[in-house]
Amino acid sequence: MAEYEIARWILRRSSGETAETILSPRTRSSESLTQESWESICKADRELFGADRSLLLQSLQRETPDLTTTIWCAGTLDGYAFARRGYFADHFGPAIARDAGTTFKLLEGFLTRSRRETLIADCPRSNRVASDLLKSGGFVYSRPLTRMYRGSNDHAGQPELICAIAGPEFG
Repeated sequence: MAEYEIARWILRRSSGETAETILSPRTRSSESLTQESWESICKADRELFGADRSLLLQSLQRETPDLTTTIWCAGTLDGYAFARRGYFADHFGPAIARDAGTTFKLLEGFLTRSRRETLIADCPRSNRVASDLLKSGGFVYSRPLTRMYRGSNDHAGQPELICAIAGPEFG
């Protein structure tokens, strides 16, 4: 069954272009994933995404730790973003943020750390903040996708807080 719609966004940038030239010139800091924060991230992800993706998150962290970002405020997890390197592009997500400022920081971290010319983000249509930020950052809408589920959907998560999924093949 269809659960919610996702929009694929693509950014093609010239070699050497950085987040500062794509987004506003503001500088935001974020902190890298630490071992101590792992349980908090997995718990939040289960709650907000609606399924246990801890093995996927561990795999992404192991393969691309340089593209992982977490945002903490007074000891509370505000957001996190993982990413992966695809055949021709880096893929932003899974990423979850509790507010617009955190969404900005996560995307900025990804844009700064990724050196690829082509970047992809698959964003739930219900997250207008992330969609608007991607569009203002130069991403172009590419095509629709649909998140599906099989069986009962007892815990659908909170797609309005999901900035990007890992890709339709990962969820």
